[in-house]
Parts: sequence; C-alpha cells; structure tokens
Amino acid sequence: MFYIYYSNLLETQKDILLHLIQSRPLTNPFQKETILVQSPGMEQWLNWQIAESMGIASNIAYPMPASFIWQLYVDNLPNVEEQSLFKKDSLVWRLMRLLPHYLDTPEFSPLRYYLATSQEMAQQKCYQLSYKIADLFDQYLVYRPHWINAWEEKRDDEISQEILRYVQEKTPHLATQIQQDIAWQGILWRAIVDDIKAETQSTQVHHRASLHHQFLEFLSQQAPKNLPERLFIFGISALPRTHLETLQALSQYCEIHLFFTNGCKEYWGDVLDPKIWKKDQLRQRLHYLHQQPLESYPQAPWISETQQQNIAQQPHMTTSYAEELAVGHPLLAAWGKMGRDFLYLLTELASQDTVPVHEIEAYVESHGGTLLNQIQQRILDFTPSQKGTLEFNKDDQSLTIHSCYSPMREVEVLQDYLLHLFNTHPDIEPKDVVVMVANIDSYTPYIQAVFGQSEPYIPFAISDNKLTESDVLVASFLKLLQLKNSQFSAEDVLEFLDIPMIRQRFEIELQDLELIRNWVKTAGIRFGLEKEPVTNHETSAETALKNYNAWQAGLERILLGYSLREENGIWQDSLALDGTSGLQGQLAGKLVEFIEALWTWQRVLCEPQIISVWHESLTELITRFFDANQQNQIWCYLKEAIDKLQENVEKGDYPAPIDSEVITQSLQERLQEHQNSYRFTLGKMNFCTLLPMRSIPFKVVCLLGMNDSDYPRIQDPNSFDLMQFHHQKGDRFRRDDDRYLFLEALLSAQQYFYISYVGRSVNDDTVKEPSVLVNQLMDYLKENIDGDADEIQRNLWQQHALNAFSAQNFMGKSPSFARKWLLMAKGEYSGEGQSFIAPLAPKSIIETIEIEDLISFIANPVRYCFEKQLGVYFRQELETIEDRENFQLDNLQSYQINNQLLQHRPDEFSQEWQKWGIKGMLPRAKFADIEERKFFEKLAEFREQLMQYLPHENGQISQEESDWRQCDFPDLAVKLQGNIGHLYHNKQQFIHFRLAKVNEKDLISTWVYTLFLWASCSDKKAYLPSYYIGNDSIWQLGKNLTPESAWTQLRLYVEDFLLAQAQIFLLPSKGLLDFIKATFKQEHIDSAFIRALIEEMISQEESWRMDVYWKRLASQQNFAAYLSSKAEELFLTYQKWFTLLAENARKI
Repeated sequence: MFYIYYSNLLETQKDILLHLIQSRPLTNPFQKETILVQSPGMEQWLNWQIAESMGIASNIAYPMPASFIWQLYVDNLPNVEEQSLFKKDSLVWRLMRLLPHYLDTPEFSPLRYYLATSQEMAQQKCYQLSYKIADLFDQYLVYRPHWINAWEEKRDDEISQEILRYVQEKTPHLATQIQQDIAWQGILWRAIVDDIKAETQSTQVHHRASLHHQFLEFLSQQAPKNLPERLFIFGISALPRTHLETLQALSQYCEIHLFFTNGCKEYWGDVLDPKIWKKDQLRQRLHYLHQQPLESYPQAPWISETQQQNIAQQPHMTTSYAEELAVGHPLLAAWGKMGRDFLYLLTELASQDTVPVHEIEAYVESHGGTLLNQIQQRILDFTPSQKGTLEFNKDDQSLTIHSCYSPMREVEVLQDYLLHLFNTHPDIEPKDVVVMVANIDSYTPYIQAVFGQSEPYIPFAISDNKLTESDVLVASFLKLLQLKNSQFSAEDVLEFLDIPMIRQRFEIELQDLELIRNWVKTAGIRFGLEKEPVTNHETSAETALKNYNAWQAGLERILLGYSLREENGIWQDSLALDGTSGLQGQLAGKLVEFIEALWTWQRVLCEPQIISVWHESLTELITRFFDANQQNQIWCYLKEAIDKLQENVEKGDYPAPIDSEVITQSLQERLQEHQNSYRFTLGKMNFCTLLPMRSIPFKVVCLLGMNDSDYPRIQDPNSFDLMQFHHQKGDRFRRDDDRYLFLEALLSAQQYFYISYVGRSVNDDTVKEPSVLVNQLMDYLKENIDGDADEIQRNLWQQHALNAFSAQNFMGKSPSFARKWLLMAKGEYSGEGQSFIAPLAPKSIIETIEIEDLISFIANPVRYCFEKQLGVYFRQELETIEDRENFQLDNLQSYQINNQLLQHRPDEFSQEWQKWGIKGMLPRAKFADIEERKFFEKLAEFREQLMQYLPHENGQISQEESDWRQCDFPDLAVKLQGNIGHLYHNKQQFIHFRLAKVNEKDLISTWVYTLFLWASCSDKKAYLPSYYIGNDSIWQLGKNLTPESAWTQLRLYVEDFLLAQAQIFLLPSKGLLDFIKATFKQEHIDSAFIRALIEEMISQEESWRMDVYWKRLASQQNFAAYLSSKAEELFLTYQKWFTLLAENARKI
C-alpha cells in the first residue's frame, strides 16, 4: 500500500509517523525501521523527536533514497556491483582516459578547441572537463534515463527531436549546437559503455537507467529480497520520477508512507510564476496574429480548450480570473516551483490505477493573529492577492526586515534582536532559534567575533562549514599540495609553523617563532629555495645569478653562525649569522629539518606519478608534516579521502601518471564537505547554510545575507548541458531550489521570521538592493495590507546605523545590549566626553635613569609615554618580511651599509660590499653595480669631510671609543648613568656622524650625550665641542658650555622625566631647527611659535601624520582645544628644554 500524507506542519507529520510506529509495531522486533531522508540534519531532528516521545530512538536506519534503491538493485538483480562503475567519482577518471582518443573526430571539435592548451595545463584541463561531463552524465542517469537508453541504442535523432520540439526561440545556430552536443555525448557514452563491458567481460552494463527498468520488470513478477516491512519517506521536498516509480512498484510488497510538507491545502501543481504566465499568453497571441495554428505548438496543461478559443478570438484580451487560476497565491507561484513539480508528480502517481495510493490530508489551520501567521494561513488557503487580505499592527514584530552596512553589522544587529527576544519572551530559548545564511563560510568570522564573547553569551554552534575553510589541518594539507609552483616566500613558509600540528611535528615551540622570524629576516631570506642559479636554454651558467635571498643561502648563514661569527668573514660563499650559537643551534637544526622536508615534498610534486605512488606519497605527507593522533577525526578523514581517491582512479582504470595539480583538485573537491557537516547541535542556537530539505520548524527563523547578488545563488549551466533546453517536472536547478528554500523557511517559522541584508555601502552610503525574493515578499505585503505602501515598508523595514557605537542603537523600543559601546554612544549623543588627559597610576620610585631612556623621552615625549608608561606600541604597518626581489636599497639599508663601510679603508670597500651581497641586502644583477658606484662616490666624498674632524691614520678612520659615566642629582634622589660612545681624541670629544640628512632626533641625541659627558666629569674640566656630521650639514654643539651649565640643563631634563612618570608631556620636538635658527638671529619668539607647531601637527599634513602616537592623540575629543589652551605653558617648557641648545649650536 502507498500512503501519501499532506500537511503544512512538519510537527504534525512527525506525530503521525510516531503514531504509526507506536500503534503498529513491526512483526519482527529485531528488524530496523527504515526512514528515507535527504539530509543528516533531518535524520538528527527526527531522532531527537522520536527519543523525546518514546524515551529512546534506536534500531532505525536513515538511508538516502538513491542509496536505498541501489542496494535493492544489488540484492535482487544479478551481477550488480556494490559500487556502480558509473558513479561520478570514478567515471571522471574513465573519461580522462577515453576522451583524448576521440578529440580528432569531427564531432568533438568543440572539445578539441577547449583542450588546445599548453602541455603543462593539458591534463588539468582534461580533468576539469571530464569532471563536468561526469557530473552531467550522473544527472542524465537520474533525470533523463530515456536519453541514456536512446544513446546506447544509437537513437540520437529521437533526443534531438525531443529537445528541439520544446525549444521556443529556435535559431539555426542553436539547433546546430544542440545536435553537435547530442552527437559527441552519445559517442562518448557509448565508448564508456563499451569500455566497461570490456573490463567486466559482460554483455550488459549496470547503471541506474538500465537497472530501473529491469527492477520494475522484476517487481512485476516477484517480491524483492531484503525489503523492509514498512518504509517511511520523511522530510523530502522532491524526488526524481524514476524514484517515485520504484517506490510505487515496491508498495505492492510493503507499506510505503510518504510525508510531503505542503504549505497549501488546495491543489497548486499547475500554478505559474506571473511572468511566465504572461509570457506564455503573449507567445500564444503572437502565434495567432501570425496565423499559425495553436495546435502546432505544445499546449500548456493549465490552459483549457475554452480558454484557448477565447484567446484565439480575442488575442489582445485576458481576464483577471484566468490569471488568478494560473497564478493563485503569488508567493507560491514565484517561489514554489520545486514543491509544485513534486506535488504534480505525486498527483500523477495517485491518479494511476496500477497500485492503490491513499492520500491523507492533515492540514492545521493557523489561529495566531500575527502577520507571519496570516501569511502562512493565506498560503494554506491559496488566497490570491487582494487589498485588505492581511491585517497589520504596528507593534507586530513577527516579520521584520533589517538593512545593515556590512555582514559584521548584520551579526551585531541579530545579537541585539535575539537578546531582546529572550528578555521579552521567556518561553523562547537559544535551541528554538535557527540562523540560515547563503554562504556560512563568509559569515563564520563575524559570528565567532560577535557571539563568541563571554558577555552577553548565547550558546551557539556553526554547521556546514567547508573543511577547507574551517579546519586548519585540511587547509594546510591542501596548501602543501600546492607547493609545486610556490615561490617559497618567507611569510608563506613561516605560516606553516603557525599551525600547532606542524610545529609540534618538528618539535618547535610557540615561543620559538619570534626568534625564527628574526633569524629569517636578519639572514635576508625573502623567496626561493635554492641559492645556486637554475640554468636552462635561455640562461647559461655564466649569466645566471645566485639568489642570496633564498632559503638555502639563509640557512647556510644560520648554521654557520653556530661555529663562527660574522666578523670572521666570508667562508665558502657564506657569512655567519650572529645569534645562532650555543643552545640556539638545536632550534636552527629543527628549522633546517622543516625546510628540507618542504624542499623534498616540492620535488615530489614536480613529477607526475601513477596513483599507487601518489597514495604512498600522500600518506607519507600526513605523517611527515602533522603530529596528529590517528584517533583524530579529521586526520582519519584525510586518510579516507586519499584511500578513496586511489579507489576511484583504479575503478576508472586510469593507468597514466597524474600531475600534482589534478591530484590536488580531486582531493579539494572531496574535502569541500565533511560527512557530518549537515547536523544540528542539540540545545544551542544553530547557524547553518540554506540547504534543500532541511527546513525543520523553529520558533524563530533568521536569514542573513539576503543580498541581491548572493541569493538566489547563481549557478550557470554548462554550455553543453542538454537539460537546459528541455526542462521537465522534477528537474533540479539551484535558483529554483533557493526560491523554494525561502518559502520553506517562511512556512517553518512558528513565531518570528527575521530577514537581514547589506542594504547600504559602507564606503559611500549608496543604497543596495536586497534579494529579489525579499522585494517580492514586500510587494506582496503592500498589495494585501490596507494603508499607504511607504508607511507599511517603514514599519517592517529597519535601517540600522553604520557603527555599533552609534547613539541611534541605544534609543527606541529595542536598544542595543552592547554595553562596551554605551559610554561612547552617550558621548556621541550628549556631546560630552571625558578628557583624554588623566593622571597615570603611580609606579615604583625611580632611583636610576638610563641615558638612553632620557634621550628617548626628550626626542618624543608622547611616544615615550605610550611605550614606556602605558606599554602601548603602535606600528605604522605590519612588520612583514619582504618577498620581492630587491632592485633598490631603502633608506634604512643605505644607512646601515654606509655606516658599516665608513669604518673601513677605501681599498676594503669591495670586500665589505660583497659581504652585504651575501647577506641578501643588495639588489641583483646590474642593479647592484649601479648602487655600488653611487655608494662609493658618496662615501669617498663623505670620508674626505670626516677626515677633517675625526682622527685617522693611513686613510683609516680611528675606531671610536666609549666610556661608562654616572651623574648624581642628590636633590632629586636619582642618578643618571649609561655608556657614551662615539668618543674620539682620548675620549675628550663626542662626534656623531651619519651619511644622511641632519634630523632633529639625532641632534637632540648628540646634545644630551654632550651634556652627560660634561656634567659627569669628576674634575670639572672642559671638553672639546661635540659635532653632529651629516651629508647635508655639520653642527657644532657645546662651544660655550661649562660643566656647571651642562649639569643644570641635564637636571631640568631629569626633573621633567620624573614628572612624566605620572603624566604625559604634550611637547612636540619638531621645529627644533627653526627654533635654533630664530634664536641665532635673535628673532622674537613667543607662544605663537608653539601654536603653529600644534596646528601643523594636528593638520592633515603627511609629515605630521606619520607619527602614529601624535595621530592617536589627535583622534581624541577636544584635543586641539586643549593644546591651544596650554600653548603658553608648552612654549615655556620648550624654551626651558632647548634654549641652551640653541645658544650652543652652530651650523658650520
């Protein structure tokens, strides 16, 4: 017996199923109940419901319809394989082997042109094409089995006639294309069949199309084996016609109970989308006007003969009644194609006389008065659109549409909405909420960032993430498979060590990564593996250049540093890297082991291999790079994927070596989804992807990402997909599925239906359209609710603020729960804000000050406060390691090389320059020669200048000296200490030089060291004036200085340094050169000078904005006003700090 249960509520169908199980137990208590479902999510939900109702859910099998029917083929038909040789995963490899043999034939010319490519890409493109063809043949086997049979019997013309009969806009080009596609697909299918026959040494092949008819013939004669006593089909919105025919035939021998969730109690299997209906009417009128008989065209089943006659007599007229009959409820017509087709097939099944079909209706009226309940009831009653059909209360929040500026704001707004809902409706819990997204992977970071916070916390779980996106082991495994064409940039390689499983495999600790990164950067490693040049037909060994930025060159330096120092010079074309000796040598060895493993694996990837060798290599890859327990679920899944790949290739009988790109793509396709990825988590709010046949009822259903470009999701058919030219009822198309998913979501929401989308651009505030389905829903509401359309939209549609801290979010009926943004929102709303200046917490008493700390404070007091007092370090850009070839030295590199070379004689320059090349600092090829000439010219000129001030002998500048000094300040109970370098002439003179322009920071440093040198002198003797030598100017400091004045000035700095431990000194050190110049000319200077500096500093001038610490202060409220009010005080401090410097500074 075949029973079909229609109901608008899945809970009602569940109750019927439970009643059947409880009231009519199986004859054999040990036999399993068999329930066909289409998704693991439905299986899980049904198990929960059975366990909750009966106390336990056990001994229940939940097969998929296709696998259940195939198992019946295996059990009852002779010689049917457990795994079909026509399965897509193995068929793709068979196609790869067969396809090249036919490319030279005329029928395959379209494919030949597609595959005409370079030899390196040939196999990969062949695999991609074979995959698409295999997928298409797999669909034909289910949805067009008669085409498969026709191809095998060489009746290609019948397929052509069938398709062309239904093509509305026929052109000669299109007809030719269809016939060509039918021809080559028929040849290819017959080749597959012949190949499998030869392999199995059989005269017959077993695929779904052939086995379907065999099995129906078998069932007409005898009962099948291993058929359950009773079969339930639950939660399935669509089945192919062949599956329904099989189930109908099985109902002769067992009870079949099919549950169909039907939102409408009236028959609607022939309704149309209004656009399609009007297009069909126009087509038929055009036929009439061109005097073409309607009988020569296929007639739509929903247009009666009387209606056809009326159209023929009055071609320009239609009646609203005719449209109402064809369209019915507009939402069902626009969104319900998948369910409508299935209802049509079920009705067609019930109308046949072969097997009795009993139809049971169990529709439940909606008694709620909310807008959502009314919409569901109008759909149930099949009520056409009419003004006043729906009643709307402004306080009704059962259906809301939310427009946000970004996905992040969508999730933040959703959190506030749910928290408000939980507060006002204690009966709603997190487990009663489901949030569905078009693409869960794109929203996962935002969900984790918002809902992962400890307060307020809502228990949640995320389902349906692709393993390639959600699991670091899988993602890194696939990344390792793509190393063949990798440049091995330093950042890409170090990313692998961020993965705990890889790091642990090579016994590298997390705290070691900072040191390794420093080694890599200092050793000059940028990209590439090999130092030695790779020669080919374009480059000879003489013209090829070594890559000193390669990993090999850098690792040689790291290892050499274990036994030598850089000062020992070049050894075997390498230079030791200081800092890798002693206990660090063990870590260096681990790093080398890791890089060698990558290098070995890349060489494996470069060579095509047969599948058995690939299986061994891939298995070894997992064990070589991952410290994974074999009990780890993902580790086992990877191993299973590798085993399955080998099985599919062997089943497809593909013997040739396979490129690594093909292996990678095949594994990536399999790893896209996890076998348990479509399950819900019990007791939590679930985030998941919108998927067919998983619309389980929840009290609250939320849809995110309903954007015009994202939903319905776009899936362009293959150009050679013949089904696109001839649609049949039951065919599956992504956009139709997505429309029906939206309808199912609307019907499965019990109390609240929430829609969200990105409605405005975060860049320029331009309006963005929502999904066409949201607009259709809104149009339906406007057509059926009394009142002004704009007012209706304002009540249902809400535009949210750009930022979470906007004051708008904390006003109105549903204020935000984001407590962390409340203070900022209050400040924004009231105009009041806290001053950014506040006393710092007192620290321990300072007894000793290091000279370097004092200089840092004077040079930039604001930066010193952030870094030393607050522990806040701003970086203007990420400190990434360069991965580009160096063509020109930057300023820092030039400074380092210049100062290093200045310590040597001119005849030693070339040797020192070579060292910098080995360090990987120099540009390559002729660019290095150009830089070398520039450097040597500048150095020669600068050395001549230095010789006038620095002691030298035989062209060699004397080595600088240093002296450790201490200066006491008894009244401040503190002492200043530190080492003074750059001392010459028996430590009597401080001379600082750099081959760069003079800057204020170095000028201040020279000045403070000069003060320290003079003030710390025990015998109070005078020293020689100090010099600061740059390539653009020379400054003399301290000509009029005395030990007493030096000590007094130094005390002023120390005193302010102590004050800075509890407050911030907002004193700009910029403008010092202008201050010195004005003092020298005895110009009048007042607070206007400091005001000008402040105004320039907080302006948009790039030179000032480069200081991120001042930039951070400038972003605070009332910053400019505060500085202006303190201008006089700041100017006095500026004078106190730098007047003596200005008086003792002279530009030579």
